[in-house]
Amino acid sequence: MFFSEDPNLYNIDSYSEKELHDILDLRNPTDRELEAKIIIMINKYSQSKKPEDIPLAEFFEKIYSHFFETEDEEEETQYESVAEEEEE
Repeated sequence: MFFSEDPNLYNIDSYSEKELHDILDLRNPTDRELEAKIIIMINKYSQSKKPEDIPLAEFFEKIYSHFFETEDEEEETQYESVAEEEEE
Protein backbone atom coordinates (compact mmCIF):
# COMPACT_ATOMS: atom_id res chain seq x y z
CA MET A 1 0.00 0.00 0.00
CA PHE A 2 1.19 3.52 -0.66
CA PHE A 3 0.27 5.02 2.73
CA SER A 4 2.82 6.67 4.99
CA GLU A 5 2.80 8.10 8.50
CA ASP A 6 1.19 11.36 7.31
CA PRO A 7 -2.19 11.44 9.13
CA ASN A 8 -3.73 13.56 6.35
CA LEU A 9 -3.51 10.55 4.09
CA TYR A 10 -6.17 8.83 6.21
CA ASN A 11 -8.61 11.75 5.99
CA ILE A 12 -11.20 10.60 3.44
CA ASP A 13 -12.48 14.16 3.08
CA SER A 14 -9.20 14.88 1.28
CA TYR A 15 -10.19 12.53 -1.55
CA SER A 16 -12.72 12.72 -4.35
CA GLU A 17 -14.92 9.70 -5.00
CA LYS A 18 -12.80 8.90 -8.06
CA GLU A 19 -9.66 8.96 -5.93
CA LEU A 20 -11.30 6.65 -3.40
CA HIS A 21 -12.20 4.30 -6.24
CA ASP A 22 -8.57 4.47 -7.41
CA ILE A 23 -7.34 3.58 -3.90
CA LEU A 24 -9.63 0.55 -4.04
CA ASP A 25 -8.37 -0.24 -7.56
CA LEU A 26 -11.90 -0.01 -8.99
CA ARG A 27 -13.18 1.68 -12.13
CA ASN A 28 -16.89 2.58 -12.26
CA PRO A 29 -17.89 -0.15 -9.80
CA THR A 30 -21.43 -1.20 -9.06
CA ASP A 31 -22.57 -0.64 -5.47
CA ARG A 32 -22.17 -4.36 -4.83
CA GLU A 33 -18.59 -4.41 -6.18
CA LEU A 34 -17.70 -1.31 -4.20
CA GLU A 35 -19.14 -2.65 -0.97
CA ALA A 36 -17.46 -6.06 -1.41
CA LYS A 37 -14.05 -4.50 -2.05
CA ILE A 38 -14.29 -2.17 0.94
CA ILE A 39 -15.34 -5.03 3.23
CA ILE A 40 -12.42 -7.13 1.97
CA MET A 41 -10.02 -4.28 2.78
CA ILE A 42 -11.55 -3.69 6.23
CA ASN A 43 -11.23 -7.39 7.04
CA LYS A 44 -7.68 -7.58 5.67
CA TYR A 45 -6.40 -4.77 7.86
CA SER A 46 -8.54 -5.32 10.95
CA GLN A 47 -7.43 -8.96 11.20
CA SER A 48 -3.76 -8.06 10.85
CA LYS A 49 -1.50 -8.34 13.88
CA LYS A 50 0.56 -5.34 12.75
CA PRO A 51 -0.12 -2.10 14.68
CA GLU A 52 0.52 -0.02 11.56
CA ASP A 53 -2.51 -1.66 9.92
CA ILE A 54 -4.99 -0.26 12.48
CA PRO A 55 -5.17 3.18 10.77
CA LEU A 56 -5.74 1.44 7.43
CA ALA A 57 -8.66 -0.58 8.83
CA GLU A 58 -10.15 2.64 10.23
CA PHE A 59 -9.56 4.41 6.91
CA PHE A 60 -11.48 1.73 5.00
CA GLU A 61 -14.26 1.82 7.60
CA LYS A 62 -14.58 5.56 6.95
CA ILE A 63 -14.69 4.90 3.22
CA TYR A 64 -17.50 2.41 3.83
CA SER A 65 -19.42 4.98 5.85
CA HIS A 66 -18.83 7.59 3.15
CA PHE A 67 -20.39 5.44 0.42
CA PHE A 68 -22.97 3.52 2.42
CA GLU A 69 -24.35 5.82 5.11
CA THR A 70 -27.89 4.62 5.83
CA GLU A 71 -30.94 6.87 5.85
CA ASP A 72 -31.19 6.50 9.65
CA GLU A 73 -27.61 7.75 10.02
CA GLU A 74 -28.33 10.65 7.66
CA GLU A 75 -31.43 11.59 9.66
CA GLU A 76 -29.44 11.38 12.92
CA THR A 77 -26.76 13.63 11.46
CA GLN A 78 -29.35 16.16 10.33
CA TYR A 79 -31.08 16.00 13.72
CA GLU A 80 -27.76 16.49 15.54
CA SER A 81 -27.00 19.53 13.38
CA VAL A 82 -30.36 21.09 14.18
CA ALA A 83 -29.94 20.32 17.89
CA GLU A 84 -26.47 21.90 17.91
CA GLU A 85 -27.81 25.03 16.21
CA GLU A 86 -30.58 25.32 18.78
CA GLU A 87 -28.04 25.07 21.62
CA GLU A 88 -26.08 28.03 20.24
